Amino acid sequence: MSSEDSFYKGFFYGATLGFIAGIIYAPKTGNETREILGENIKDWKIKANDLVDSAKERLNNAVQEGVEESKRSRQDLYDE
Repeated sequence: MSSEDSFYKGFFYGATLGFIAGIIYAPKTGNETREILGENIKDWKIKANDLVDSAKERLNNAVQEGVEESKRSRQDLYDE
């Protein structure tokens, strides 16, 4: 038996035992777990949207400040 065959055999047995142990020791049913994941995903999506909105606002403020500073600098150059 080659080392590659033994790797796949070990992987298969490990995955199978892990799957069985997960089913036996799972604290909640599949429906409960999916419901919890769904709620968490909704919360994460809201938080991500809030972060994106905040970043857009900060970027827009920075751009506006840059435009204003550029205008002041240009005006200073022409005044001299």
